[in-house]
Amino acid sequence: MDVRFQRNILKWLVQNRRGVDFLPLMEERLFDLAELKAAFQLMGGYLKEYKKLPKRAESLLQYFRRESRGQTISDDLVERITLEIEACYDLLSDPEIVQDSVVEYAQSKAMREILKDYRTKVDELDGTVLNSLLQDVNKVIDMARQGDEAADLGKLLLRHHHEIEENILDGHPCCYAGLNALTAKNGFLTPELIVFLGQPKSFKTGLLLNIALGYVRAGLNVYYVDCENSKNSIVRRMRQAMVKATYTEMRKQTYSKELDEIVLLTSKMGGDFGVDYYAGNSGKTIADVERNLQWYKEQYNWVPDVIIYDYLDLMDSTNRYVKNEQEKIQKVYFEAIDLNSRLGTFCFTGSQVNRNAVNKEDIDMTAFAKDFGKAANCHAAFALIRTADMMETGEMHIKPIAQREGVPPSSHNKVRMKLNESRMMCEEIDEEAIELIRKRAGKTDLKAEAAAYNALGSNEVDIPDFDFNTGDDEKAPF
Repeated sequence: MDVRFQRNILKWLVQNRRGVDFLPLMEERLFDLAELKAAFQLMGGYLKEYKKLPKRAESLLQYFRRESRGQTISDDLVERITLEIEACYDLLSDPEIVQDSVVEYAQSKAMREILKDYRTKVDELDGTVLNSLLQDVNKVIDMARQGDEAADLGKLLLRHHHEIEENILDGHPCCYAGLNALTAKNGFLTPELIVFLGQPKSFKTGLLLNIALGYVRAGLNVYYVDCENSKNSIVRRMRQAMVKATYTEMRKQTYSKELDEIVLLTSKMGGDFGVDYYAGNSGKTIADVERNLQWYKEQYNWVPDVIIYDYLDLMDSTNRYVKNEQEKIQKVYFEAIDLNSRLGTFCFTGSQVNRNAVNKEDIDMTAFAKDFGKAANCHAAFALIRTADMMETGEMHIKPIAQREGVPPSSHNKVRMKLNESRMMCEEIDEEAIELIRKRAGKTDLKAEAAAYNALGSNEVDIPDFDFNTGDDEKAPF
């Protein structure tokens, strides 16, 4: 490898967005000249300190000046290092060839480390060890995957004002009109990642499944990435949501005929639902999801429009060298968004709140468990609020806590939901109907209101032309 190509490697590392992933995999021995070695060391130090690579030569030069204070370095070497740093930001010709060499070197180094790690485990190569080995090898293979980095290049906003096509799209609305109204686009679009933040057992999975069912009924394909339940559990609960049945009723096949009819009618809309189990905290990555989706495409010519993760925090990064838990979660979020960009999907995930937010009515973005950076990485985050009183009355509030677009967080900006967890029901409360109930029942407190609401259809509260199970025809989502 000649010196000119060594310079091109440094150029690629600072100019390419994947440089932050590959620089830690490179080694100083790749470079022959002292000034090249120094430039490489400075890039590594800058990345370690600031978690990114400098976009301009001046930033790296300033870092060099700071780090070299008190050191004895000849003026000649300082000048040569300065020239090499400046050259790193010159135009790189044939970046594809350089990238192939960087990826090949990184893969070779990673495979050597894997073989070294597993050398002592060959004699005990049981299913667990073999699965771990395959996971690590797949991550090495995935290093070669390239993103479309130039897809949005080529136009300047002011100079090409009349040439740029304005592309303002409506979102794909979910089955909850109130939730759609909290967004800027009345729904969700590629490549968005939407987070539902809630305490343990706050019906996150139930909400995600009802959203999935709504999209399937609307003719979209939904892929469910389950990390903590089981494939059988998700399928059963999805069917419960379809017929609003209890576990016992499903086991006794009480609604088997109704389920067959619903499946027939829903399938005519063109959408479908796929689910696979990815054991949480077992090394499963977004690359595994992509490989399985490729199988669905080859087997059934089926591709998703929506991906639902239950939940992303339990997955691993495709970069096996990321060990820090917070950095790993951020990487996984970005990898999910990148997959959305390439597949044309948008996705939802659940996430846990920290202990300080449990049983609280006022939840903000500081409630993210493990890593506050998730609030910055996602496109929108909604809190699922369930206090002790709400648990008792079967109510939940959905409140925006962070959005790149859409309504801001506010006590007034929320959606009230009525839950029946045993039947996997999660339905938006009609505020107009509630007001009518209040007037008829003469009650205003939460428990009495919920009791009146649950009594709809009975002789206790006679509200004509309204039924909790479906809503009136005009306001029913389907």
